[in-house]
Amino acid sequence: MSEVFGDTALLRNIHNYLMRMADEITNLGIALQGGLEFKPITHFDEELKNLYDDFFELRERIFSPDKLEDFMMMRQVLMRITEVTDEVTTIFKVNAQDLKLAKSLSTGLDYTKFLPKEEKLNHKVLISNFSLNSGHFRHAIRVTIALLIGYIVSRFAILGIGHSYWILITIIAILKPAYSTTKHRNLLRLYGTAAGAIIAYVLLHFITEPTALLVILLASMIMCFSLLKFHYSWAVLFMTVYIFLSFNFLNPGNVNLIFKDRLLDTVIGGAVTLLVAYFILPVWEHTQNLALMKKSSKSNLEYFRLVMNHFLKKDEVDDQDFRLKRKNAIIDLANLSDNFQRMISDPKNQQRKLETVHQFVTTTHLMTAYTASLSQYAKSGHQFPEIDFENWKIKISAEMLRTSSLLYQKDLDEQIRIESHIRPEDQVVDLLEKRRAEIEKQEIYNERKPFTVSHLTEIKNIRELLELIYDVAKDQRKIIEEYLVYQSTMARQ
Repeated sequence: MSEVFGDTALLRNIHNYLMRMADEITNLGIALQGGLEFKPITHFDEELKNLYDDFFELRERIFSPDKLEDFMMMRQVLMRITEVTDEVTTIFKVNAQDLKLAKSLSTGLDYTKFLPKEEKLNHKVLISNFSLNSGHFRHAIRVTIALLIGYIVSRFAILGIGHSYWILITIIAILKPAYSTTKHRNLLRLYGTAAGAIIAYVLLHFITEPTALLVILLASMIMCFSLLKFHYSWAVLFMTVYIFLSFNFLNPGNVNLIFKDRLLDTVIGGAVTLLVAYFILPVWEHTQNLALMKKSSKSNLEYFRLVMNHFLKKDEVDDQDFRLKRKNAIIDLANLSDNFQRMISDPKNQQRKLETVHQFVTTTHLMTAYTASLSQYAKSGHQFPEIDFENWKIKISAEMLRTSSLLYQKDLDEQIRIESHIRPEDQVVDLLEKRRAEIEKQEIYNERKPFTVSHLTEIKNIRELLELIYDVAKDQRKIIEEYLVYQSTMARQ
């Protein structure tokens, strides 16, 4: 598409349009956070019509039979932009609704089913957590040992620590179940404390007016608790400033001692936390890979099958069930991606098959995205008899089942292996050739119908999506085969 449309104004106009839309969404978010009234300044209907006009004018100038598929792809891009515009416009309308009309916006969904299931506390759950197999129990042991070590170190008279409880507070604040999270939080705490201590030291050295120091103290407290959730390093910086100022009010002229104690206690607490997180019952991210891969593979298969049932009209697919399957696929993908991101922060010797895990995450992301794109056609209500959906469902499901059987270490049915190689009998290629022949005969093709897409474009994109999903599923199976070979090698060692 860059080769065909790169020198035209169409791509630049599309880029500018999407950037304006992004700005409007950002402004809406800011307005919602601030409780302000929001009114969009961009007229999307007019802007979108201009995009379609650019497309049709370009088609009249450079369209030819060999560029048929390129223009079909561009038309599909414009349709996707139209759908996104409709969604954004709906968001604006909902935001502008009076609260009294809230009932009219109800979708009729049972939202309790979209919430995570909370296991009720009972004696069996409680007893099961008193085991080294429980992540909660292992973390409780780590916290206990870290606090014990921190307390013992704080009692060393040779260190001359005046505020030893800061060591324990630092340990509680930064020790998390995952080593990578602990390491990251440790660095943020150290940077924030060092910067805050220096700033507070300078303030106390140059400012002696109590009223000015009180104003700075109050401002630092407000900034600290405002940033604590999302910007931990900045929150610690302002926390250190107001702690210094508070102790200065209690005991003026003691800033040197506070400076030394704060930095020393933070360094000691951080060192104890890192050592305990590394050596005491650590939970490395690579140990979670296989379980998360299994969940993601299963949810993607269920999501794909439900989308294909939409096309086949075998069952009346419930909208709520569809949304739940989509939610599960996306959440499992997010958990897998987060696991990989944390794995990057683990020590090098614990980053087992990092590249292979990354490939699996990437293919899972692609499969979920392609299935979501496919679902847009399934929910359109249009008929696509030119596509052999039955065999495509069997073929792709079989390939995904091969991956699942590898992950769950189950024997694979030979029939599934055969089904993964069947050839669906589509008519898309024949129809494309027929359309090219019509164009060569100077058939009329310049009719302008904005906000619509031809049936041929739809079936071409559906077939391409199905081919992409199958290719990704096949690649993912090969990735798992390589990963399991490595797992078995490590187990033998």
